[in-house]
Amino acid sequence: MGCLECTDCCQVTAPGVLFIAEAIISPSKIAKYFGEDAINAKECKIAYNATFMALLWDAFATKNANLLNRGVKSLPEKLKRATWLNYVRCHKETIPFADFDNRQLLTLKNPNLLAFSRTDPQSSRNKVLVIANFNVETQAPPINKLKESGFFITNKIKNLCTGTYLPAENDTLSIPPLSFYWLTE
Repeated sequence: MGCLECTDCCQVTAPGVLFIAEAIISPSKIAKYFGEDAINAKECKIAYNATFMALLWDAFATKNANLLNRGVKSLPEKLKRATWLNYVRCHKETIPFADFDNRQLLTLKNPNLLAFSRTDPQSSRNKVLVIANFNVETQAPPINKLKESGFFITNKIKNLCTGTYLPAENDTLSIPPLSFYWLTE
């Protein structure tokens, strides 16, 4: 029994079952599993978007979301009943970011920002604040919220990627659109 026959069989015997296309191939090739129309070649309703994952890691590493934005805009047309499943995962190549269970999510009450702290497993006094802006507009979290988590007590905010110090304007920290910082004092 082929994939199409299996899909047809499940539509009759188990209509709640969804098939997910899981192939590490280009979106244009995997979109074919969504089908050509409501009848022909409708093998899956969901497909993993592995290209999105790779582009997201690229945007994170380069601090440049241009390639990610172009990739999302160039996704092929699909049927309305189908969707992409975007995901992020780490591979063994990212071992330098091994998990020592030494992070804490910070609540900033801003849905556009993700912030967490990481501490040195050997010395909890050495810590880093990772803060990311997922919006196309600059976000300005209040510094007092970060101070409550033990950051920037001395009002020095060092960008670990550039080695420069960031200014605190009006008791806020300016996070540029679609970017992130690794910060410490």
